Amino acid sequence: MQTPNGIITKNVTGIFKDKTVSSEQVTQSIMGQPVHIEKEEDNWMWVETWDTYHGWVMSRNVGRTIPKPDLIATVTTLFTDVLCEADADGEIFTKLVLTASVEALNGGKVDGAGLVAVRLPDGTEGWVNAGDIKLNAAGEDPWPFDSNRDAFPRTGRRLRGVPYFWGGTSPFGIDCSGFVQLIHKVHGINLLRDADQQAQDSRAIPVERADIQAGDMVFFAGGEDKSRITHVGMACDALTFVHSAGQGQGVIINNLSDKPFDTNYWGARRMPNDPAQRDIVEG
Repeated sequence: MQTPNGIITKNVTGIFKDKTVSSEQVTQSIMGQPVHIEKEEDNWMWVETWDTYHGWVMSRNVGRTIPKPDLIATVTTLFTDVLCEADADGEIFTKLVLTASVEALNGGKVDGAGLVAVRLPDGTEGWVNAGDIKLNAAGEDPWPFDSNRDAFPRTGRRLRGVPYFWGGTSPFGIDCSGFVQLIHKVHGINLLRDADQQAQDSRAIPVERADIQAGDMVFFAGGEDKSRITHVGMACDALTFVHSAGQGQGVIINNLSDKPFDTNYWGARRMPNDPAQRDIVEG
């Protein structure tokens, strides 16, 4: 993406095709993620997100001042509560989701209640459970490259039961490509947003069906000639895959031989086991 000049200040915010929430939600951004603001109209901003996607976001959900904290708290659980006071049973201000990042205060010190003081990008201060975050210094990547591809489907299974949501990228609701993108992100690989983009990624290595392994992306196609990629999942092994399925199913596990996946199968791709190729290659 271009040089960031904004930051997402809402826990999860929609990115839309047009300047109205009734238009198609094309993706979502998570608190702490950078954006590049290209223009602003009618209380909306046209932005580029960290994964090079573009769309309209409500201006109130983007901060123009990017904090420069010394210590960052990144959420590692599906959800964590931000509490209004240093009381584990206290009032909840908001919820943060997996990969959200905020400023850690007081050197990340854990108090007697097991809480860490944090500051959100809009300046609001609160407390989060120390067990739900990891601390990293500014400039240090919270998601280092992970060469253990067996861990990828394990992360996918953590999301089982999360509802399918078009354009969704979080445990509140997620679509198929957002699901695969999120899994890769927490294991140190940045993917493009849509399934067809992921399949055509110049870094991705084609894999024969007989050679599918845990952590491979499996793609499915629609249309009469089966050329249009419409779905993606994460292989658990050579026979099964975990994915975010539509029609009210959400994140589930299926067999590659299940219908309609057996006939709609398009191919598999494996991201290289090379930390030098972890980042998105912009065309």
